[in-house]
Amino acid sequence: MNRRAFTRLAFCSLIMLATGAMAQMPPHPQLLDQIQKGLVPTPSVLEELGSLRARGIDAAWASPATLNKTQSAAPGGFTRTLGPAAPPSGNFKALAILVKFSDKPAQVSAGFFDTLLFVQRPGSMRDYYKAVSYNNLDIITVDMPSSLGWYSVSHTYSYYVNNNYGMGSYPKNSQKLVEEVVASANPYVDFSQYDNDGDGYVDALFIIHAGAGAEFTGLSTDVWSHAWATHDVPVVDGVSVLHYSIEPEYWQTAGDMTIGVYAHELGHAAFGLPDLYDRDYSSEGLGRWSLMAGGSWNGPAPGGASPALPDAWCHAQMGFLSPAVITASVNGQSCQAVESTPQAFALWTNGSIGSEYFLVENRQRTGYDSYLPGGGLLVYHVDESIAAQNDNEWYPGQTAGSHYFVALEQADGDYELEANTSSGDAGDPFPGAAGNHAFAVATKPGSMNYAFQASGVSIRNISASGSTMTADFIIDANDAGLVILTPYGGQVWKGGSSKQITWAAANVTGDITIDYTTDDGATWNPVATVSAAVQVSAGASALAVDAAISEVSAAVPSLATVRVPAQAQSLVSYSWTVPEVASSHCRVRVISTEDASIRDSSHAQFTITPSAGPWSIEFNWDANSVTGEGGNAGALFIPPLNEFWTSRWNSNLFHRWSPDGTLIGSFGVNGVTGVRGMTFDGTNVYASTATTTIQIINPGTRTKVGTLTSPVT
Repeated sequence: MNRRAFTRLAFCSLIMLATGAMAQMPPHPQLLDQIQKGLVPTPSVLEELGSLRARGIDAAWASPATLNKTQSAAPGGFTRTLGPAAPPSGNFKALAILVKFSDKPAQVSAGFFDTLLFVQRPGSMRDYYKAVSYNNLDIITVDMPSSLGWYSVSHTYSYYVNNNYGMGSYPKNSQKLVEEVVASANPYVDFSQYDNDGDGYVDALFIIHAGAGAEFTGLSTDVWSHAWATHDVPVVDGVSVLHYSIEPEYWQTAGDMTIGVYAHELGHAAFGLPDLYDRDYSSEGLGRWSLMAGGSWNGPAPGGASPALPDAWCHAQMGFLSPAVITASVNGQSCQAVESTPQAFALWTNGSIGSEYFLVENRQRTGYDSYLPGGGLLVYHVDESIAAQNDNEWYPGQTAGSHYFVALEQADGDYELEANTSSGDAGDPFPGAAGNHAFAVATKPGSMNYAFQASGVSIRNISASGSTMTADFIIDANDAGLVILTPYGGQVWKGGSSKQITWAAANVTGDITIDYTTDDGATWNPVATVSAAVQVSAGASALAVDAAISEVSAAVPSLATVRVPAQAQSLVSYSWTVPEVASSHCRVRVISTEDASIRDSSHAQFTITPSAGPWSIEFNWDANSVTGEGGNAGALFIPPLNEFWTSRWNSNLFHRWSPDGTLIGSFGVNGVTGVRGMTFDGTNVYASTATTTIQIINPGTRTKVGTLTSPVT
């Protein structure tokens, strides 16, 4: 296999070199589920992401040497952009220091962490990173936790936590705690032993605090595990202690601690990796498929004993595999399971890799990946120009205008990670539960780029899942295709309203017919026949058309018509007056008049409701029973959306309902919790709580846009 330069663009907006860089552990799946069901209040640390990010939370990092290396990289191989200049390898020394408090005594012997972290045995952090590195990295220590014991510091646990998860302002936070622990250990530890690459910095420091972690308990009186940097950087034994991570002694009971949190935080601290879960929790990011997302919690209860391997992008950033760039289309490419073979593939138009590309790896449920949701080929859509990591989801019908940094192309086409309805399932890999053996321009999901243009990438004839899989990798495909984006499925549209039918077209000419069905395809009704390409009229002999423009017109005395090929445009939309029918079995389809085999229809059914009644919907009010969709505290109908909202007692969760009583979906609004009543003024939703504060919510974006103080207490 020929290899070409696989140079990464330094996404400097993600890189923090100063003491502000911090990244936190994702919440335990059980805690997240309880929050979404309204069983527990939303932890404020999840509601204050704006202010926390302003201090550098969740930032990746790179050493100056790494940045210099990236900027001067020459063709010839994969260029890392994160972490130290040289990826850790060989014997890598890490230090774990335990700390107890007068108000939080230790319950576990220090020797427990010898075994959990540094003893070579299945289930230890040392063993996990040996597996991840293909035996190229051996995490050891000069000072076993049992030889150092539990240290004490000058203040109480509550002082450092300060009812703010240990992430408050210095000195009442974890930074000060770490600095004091380092000072206490200095007489007994030679910190210079832990500068593995000789750059003057300690490479891997774990601070293990007595008690549970807030990512499990949800309590602001516990430390939320994170990787950060010290405030007043200690210099001991000639080296600086800048980066650290902090983890708990146990989850729920003494002795139940697992390695997931340590493996995840070491990914931040030693390798500079970013979080690839959605940090505002409106979606799942990479979910259970990556160590740097919810996969850090994989394993039997309480979770984290069998964390997922890093996704292909992180794995490459760590230096443990180098993706092979496909520079010429190949049939029957062998794909070995990444759990045992350091192999991944990068595909893009004609083999030219830039900031946007696809990564492919074979993941199987074996070893530490035994608790993955499924096995098969994983196809990632990477866009390194995205600065927000995996915070901004995109899926058909969602119009926020952004997308993930590293997205998983889920083979079943359901976009459940983005829609926040699943953290990963057996339908995500190829062929997977959906039996999808192809990824191409017109499949669902498809290989168009984020501008909705053909990328030329096609992966076909994907074999059955196994330790060795095969597939055809094509990088110069010119297949024609139509892909409906709205209505994709699940929408509720009001009869008589004007809605956009939107599709992407690649290599399609001629006209397109649009039809709709209200009986899931038993019969089809015509909507319109439109051109597959942008029609441009101009008097000039030549006309340049921006690829982002879907409609262009010009009024001049003498007209000449120019047909712009469909692949030169981003999206095509048709404004449809929705018929006055009542059905939850609707779909729309588009068909090429030149080749009827070029067609597409809505991925799933959507609903049309009549513009006027009679219809009604009934909700229960029960402040104590909050399981399922119960526990409704407030209800509101929003005419422009043609949907009802209900709020949850002591939760930031809202449910969306169609007029026929169908649950459309759920969402949370950061900064809005415990809504008792709602009203709509034609523009915004005003939500009252148990306090004197009224929260203002934009119903279109479902985000908080302001607050008012009620004159009534």
